[in-house]
Amino acid sequence: TLEANIAGLDEESKKAKTEIDSVMESLAVMAALTNQGQDYIKHGVHYIVTDDHIYIDAPTCHILYKKFRQQYEREPAVISSVQQFVVLLRAESYYEGDQLIEEIARTRMCMKLSKAEMARRGIDVSLFEGD
Repeated sequence: TLEANIAGLDEESKKAKTEIDSVMESLAVMAALTNQGQDYIKHGVHYIVTDDHIYIDAPTCHILYKKFRQQYEREPAVISSVQQFVVLLRAESYYEGDQLIEEIARTRMCMKLSKAEMARRGIDVSLFEGD
């Protein structure tokens, strides 16, 4: 039926990937590779995971993301400036505000991201988990 097709399109549009989703997917892969012994982004240094959220230190994560894209994926960064990264991330549905997390950024605010909303957008948040 037409209603079913419209509902299906609406569901697909909710899952449409943004540039930020692509960056977050790369960060998740970087975290997983670090958990397997490589050195990209570290839990407790560049990000932390709680039951419901991921907190990232955006400037350091973005710099390491750019390096990862150049060295590992051999592609240019999807978002090249940290300022643009922060602005676009703040517009995402999974962004829930800034919070000071002293263990990873001492004096800078970290970005609080909803794991549930990221997962709904198709980002495998489980890659951030593990030690």
